[in-house]
This record gives sequence, C-alpha cells and structure tokens, in this order.
Amino acid sequence: MSISILTDFLPIEVEIEGVRYPINWDFRTSILFEQLMLNNNISEKEKSDEALQLYYGYEIDTIKYINNNNINQFVEEMLLFYKCGKKIISTNEDSEKSENSSKNEIIYSFEHDDFYIYSAFMHDYHIDLQDIEGLHWWKFKALFNSLSSDCKFIKILEYRSIDLSEIQDKQQKNFYRKMKKLYALPQSLEEKEKQALITEMLLKGEDPRELLRQ
Repeated sequence: MSISILTDFLPIEVEIEGVRYPINWDFRTSILFEQLMLNNNISEKEKSDEALQLYYGYEIDTIKYINNNNINQFVEEMLLFYKCGKKIISTNEDSEKSENSSKNEIIYSFEHDDFYIYSAFMHDYHIDLQDIEGLHWWKFKALFNSLSSDCKFIKILEYRSIDLSEIQDKQQKNFYRKMKKLYALPQSLEEKEKQALITEMLLKGEDPRELLRQ
C-alpha cells in the first residue's frame, strides 16, 4: 500500500530484509540525485555508487551494510523514495506515445533554473529555500508540482515546452520562437556534437534520420 502525504507520516527510513535504515530525506539530496542521473560524463557504476552514498552514507554509516546480495533492494527503495512512493505503471500504448512524442524533452533543470525555482517558492509560498532546514523531499515535490502560472518559472516552462508547429499566427509564433531561444537550457557536449554531425550530414546531402532516432 502506498503512503499518502495527507494521512501518513512521511518516510525517513527504508526497510531491507526486516532491518530499518535511515535515508537522507532532505529535498537537497534528491535534487543532487536528479542532477547526478542527468550527468552523462560519468559511468552508470559511478552514478550508482554516488547515489547510494547520497541517500544512505551521509546521515549514518549505512553504506557498510550494503553488499552484492542486497544492493538491488537498497537501489529499489532509493528510487521509490525519489519517486515519492509512486510506482510508475505504463502500458505499451503509453510507451509508444512517449517514444514518438517531444514531451520527453527535459524542460527544467535544478542546476540551471535554480534562481527561478528559488524565487518561485518565495513568490508562491513565501518559503526561503536558503533558510529552511529539514524540508522533506516529498513535501518539496508537492509544492514544486503545484507552482502557480503567475510565477516566472512556470512561464519559462511554457516557453520551452510549446510546440511551434501548432501555432498558426505568425506574430505569435515568432514571439514563442524568441522565448524558446532566450530561455533554452544549455545543451550537453554530447547533444552539441550530435547537432554538429546532423548539420554536417545535411550539408553533404546525407540522410540523418537514423541519427535523429538515437
């Protein structure tokens, strides 16, 4: 049974093989975890090791209890905590839609949008994220997911996510094109190299569709 933020106390521990271990539940930890997962410059093994250290190794020395036999359970509990206890169930139809949709594009970044997110919490909730201590990740996510359309951060997400092909008015399309460019997230080195290769293929008259599918 899933935990409800309305009726249950939020988790500060996980249970592995009948033993309860504290987990680092502060919102800053999960922000660092998300940034870690999006970092393409380190290996999957390094990501896993650093993630376990983030969630289990900083509060207490739980890391010494993790071994080859139970590591998957620690990882599963860690991911479930990051997802706020919600298991994602997707159908084949959903998977096909996501593969063919541009909505999978990342439209925010805790790293690059830190000023916007900070000011959004001040604007909507009068919460100073610099001063607050002990804000549970699940509480942070509930507030983050409900930021109002009045704050600049949500307007920026609209600019980034809007599909220009669906806008018929020329003046309006030019406006949103400028906004998308103005507030675009920095591309990773990998994406920049990919874009350069696509441009080179087009100039040579080659078909880049296979590369675009990667």
